[in-house]
Amino acid sequence: MLWLVRVLAFAAMVTSFWLTLQKWLGPRISLAGCGGSEGCATLLDSRWSNWFSIPVTLLAGTIWLAVLLLTLPTASRWLGRTADQLLAACAMLLVAGGVWFSLLMAAVVKVWCPWCAALHLAAFVVGGLLLHSTWRASRQGELGLCSAAAQAGVAGLALLVLGQIFGKAPDTHLITGESAATPPAKEETAAGTVSFLNGTLVFARQDLPSLGAQDAKHVLACFSDYTCPSCRAQYTDLKTLLREEPEAYALMVLPTPLDRSCNPHLPVNVRDHPGACALARLSLALWKAAPEHFPAFHDFLMTAALPLDATTAQAAAERLVPAAALKGDDPWIASQIAANIAAWHQLSSGNSKLPKLLLRDDIVLHGSTSSTGRFLEIIKETFTAPPDAAIPVSIVPR
Repeated sequence: MLWLVRVLAFAAMVTSFWLTLQKWLGPRISLAGCGGSEGCATLLDSRWSNWFSIPVTLLAGTIWLAVLLLTLPTASRWLGRTADQLLAACAMLLVAGGVWFSLLMAAVVKVWCPWCAALHLAAFVVGGLLLHSTWRASRQGELGLCSAAAQAGVAGLALLVLGQIFGKAPDTHLITGESAATPPAKEETAAGTVSFLNGTLVFARQDLPSLGAQDAKHVLACFSDYTCPSCRAQYTDLKTLLREEPEAYALMVLPTPLDRSCNPHLPVNVRDHPGACALARLSLALWKAAPEHFPAFHDFLMTAALPLDATTAQAAAERLVPAAALKGDDPWIASQIAANIAAWHQLSSGNSKLPKLLLRDDIVLHGSTSSTGRFLEIIKETFTAPPDAAIPVSIVPR
């Protein structure tokens, strides 16, 4: 059993330090969005991967190294009973940490990382064996080992959780683009059209659903999915922006379902969003039938409780527009959704997550920000920066 503990501790230590190296290699960002690949990278990028500014995998590797060293005969000769106390404390930390991080992976981050799961399993096995040995030793007269282990586990877990909660949270958005910060007087390149990405994306405002004043100085365009929680979070930020500065900003709505029934570009390792295509079609059908009611219906789709089924959405639409006017089979609807998906795919070379908000020129905001205040700061930086200033641009993550 002692050799089993040593082998598992060595393997877990190497894995922990390897994951730390992966976290340090290259720029990474915790992007809050839907439609991206999931797995170990998502966990390594999440706010739960750090204790203040220290990777938790580095802390785990240090504990595994301590377990490995404390099981060596030299440790017993040098430290005596202290070695047993430290080993019992490490065992309790491994078990408590394994439970905590398993819950985070399953219930909070909701992704599967086989390397992390293997580390958690090793923590349960090694911690369980060491705690069983601690319990047997306490039965044989070595009093205080169990209480020391319990105290270490509670104190260590409390410090870990506090450091994760109150430590500096990483940015949850990404800004790409290289345009100068001097904002144009108005983004419209021709009568009623708005251009982005150096003219590669041009939208006719009268052909698309929109929110806000038609004569707003700045026009944004948002790719989003009605079933995406991050898109809904950004919608709250956008509502605040349009309410506080109604003359300055307007928004074009570009429904982009993360649903394989109409989205052929959804990566194979991305979770499907069933029903998103039906909601997008219904949204465009209502806008086509009664544009004046679109803001209210869009708000309903973005704020109603999830999961939102097509029947509930249809009933809400029919309270605004007669059922006969909602022509979901209009060829224009399928064509517009396909165009939105194609444009989203064009923007997804670095990441495929929604929402994607076109700000101006080639500047794109990917994902939702950590707060409405941060979102408003980004808008202000983008559109009111002094001449010749450079807009801070994040690097696209791997």
